[in-house]
Amino acid sequence: MGVKIDFNLKWLSQINHVSKKINMKVNLLKRHSPFLTMEMKKLFSNTYIFAHFDYCCVVWANGTKSYLNKLFAI
Repeated sequence: MGVKIDFNLKWLSQINHVSKKINMKVNLLKRHSPFLTMEMKKLFSNTYIFAHFDYCCVVWANGTKSYLNKLFAI
């Protein structure tokens, strides 16, 4: 994990990076969902998906709404 920032202090690269990681984990969860119990799905979500939202979000969550809408859609 890391925080990506450009020279103009825009967070688009960070948002794109986080959304790609989250999409990969959500797709993995969807593929394995039939084989997991509800408790296992919650554990997977909390461990592998929500951790990307929480990591350093105080800093990069100050991006514009159009950037953040991409994450909200996920």
